[in-house]
Amino acid sequence: MAVGSGLGRLISLLAIPFATRIYTPEGFGVLAVFTSLVTILAPIVSLRYVLTLPLPRQTGTALNLLLLSFGLILAGTAFIMLALAIFSEPMLNFFSMAAIVPWWWLIGIGVLVTATYELMTFWATRRRAYGIIAKTNIIQNSAGALATIGLGVVGLNPLGLLLGAIIAKGGGLFWLLRDFKTDLFRIPQAITANRLATAAGFYRDFPFYRVPSQFLMVFSQQAPLLFAAAVYGAELTGQLSLALMALAIPVTLVGEAMGKALYAEAAAIGKSGSDRIYQMTKDTQKKLFLVSIPSGLVLFFFGEQIFYLVFGQEWEASGKFASLLSIYIVFHFTSAPLVQLLNIMANQSTFLRINVVRVLSILALFSFVFFTKIAAARFIFLYSILMAFFYIYVSVLVMHILKKKSDQVRADCL
Repeated sequence: MAVGSGLGRLISLLAIPFATRIYTPEGFGVLAVFTSLVTILAPIVSLRYVLTLPLPRQTGTALNLLLLSFGLILAGTAFIMLALAIFSEPMLNFFSMAAIVPWWWLIGIGVLVTATYELMTFWATRRRAYGIIAKTNIIQNSAGALATIGLGVVGLNPLGLLLGAIIAKGGGLFWLLRDFKTDLFRIPQAITANRLATAAGFYRDFPFYRVPSQFLMVFSQQAPLLFAAAVYGAELTGQLSLALMALAIPVTLVGEAMGKALYAEAAAIGKSGSDRIYQMTKDTQKKLFLVSIPSGLVLFFFGEQIFYLVFGQEWEASGKFASLLSIYIVFHFTSAPLVQLLNIMANQSTFLRINVVRVLSILALFSFVFFTKIAAARFIFLYSILMAFFYIYVSVLVMHILKKKSDQVRADCL
C-alpha cells in the first residue's frame, strides 16, 4: 500500500512543474481554497462512521456500518449543496475567490467523491486489500495530473485545476466499487433495522467525539490557506499552497500510508494486544524519524533554489515559504500514523483534546498576526514553530497512552 501511495504521489509531484508553468499563483490560490473547503467538509458528512469499518469481527455488522456511512454521506452532501446555493457568493468573495463563484457546485461534487472514496478505502483496509488501494492511488493521481495539465493547455483556468483536484481525490472510486461488488451485493441480506441501530449505537463515540475532532483537525490544517486568502490575497495563497503541497508529499507518501497499514494490523490485534501495538508503533516512529531528517534539512537550506529550478522563477517565494515550513515537517512526519490508534484504544476524548489544543493555538497565532499586520514570511515562520511543538506534543501523548495500556496488560497477566 505504501508503494502504491508513493507512486501516486510521485506522479502528482512530477506533474506540478508542468502545472506551475501553465497556471498562475492566483490560479493555485483558487485551487487552495477549493481544496481546503472540500477537505474540511468531506470527512464530516459520514459522521466518521467510516473509521469503524475495520473494527467489527462480524462482516454483517461491518456491512451495516458501510450502508449507514454511505447514507450519511448522501444526506450530508445534499445539505452542503443547498447551503452553497444560498451562501456561496459571499463566502467565496470573503476569501478573494470570485473566480470560482460560477463553479460553486463543484465543491459539493468534490465532497461526495472524496467522502465515498474514503469510505471504500476503509472497506478495503478491513479486507487488507492494500494492493487495490495502491492501484486506485496510482490511477486517480495519474488521471488527475493529466486532466490538470490537459485542461490548462486548452485554457480552462481555473476550471482545469478544480476538475483535476476532484479526479485526484476520487478518480479510483470506480475500481474500488468494481473490486468489492460481491461484498456490496451482500448488503441487502445483511441489513436489518435492528442491526443498523445496534451498530450505530455501539460506535456512537465516533460521531460524538470524532466529528468535532475531525473538523477541528482538518480546519486547523487548512486554516493557514484560508487565513492567507482572506488577509494576504490569492497570489500569496497560491505561493503558500505550493509550499504546503510539496511538504505534504513525504507525509502522505509514506507517513499516512504506513499509518493505515499500522491501523489495520493494530485493529486485527485488538486492545488485548496493547503490548504488541506499542512495540510496533515505537518501531514505526523510529523508521519515520530517520527517513524524514534528510529531506527536512535539504528543504531548510536549499528550498528557494530548489523551487526556482523545479517550478520556475515565478515560484521562488514559495521556496522561501517551504524553507520556513520545513522546521516542523520532521515532527509531522513521525506523528502522522499515531492518531488513528486512538480508535482501537477507545480513546476518542483524547483525539478531541488534541485538536482543541491545536485549534486554540492556531487561532491565537492568527489573532496576533491579524492585529499586528506582520509580513507573510514572519507569519509562516511563527506557524512552523508552533506546529513543530504541537506534533511533538501529539507524539509524546499518544506514545504515553500506548505505553500505559501496554503496562496495564502486562500487569493483568501477572
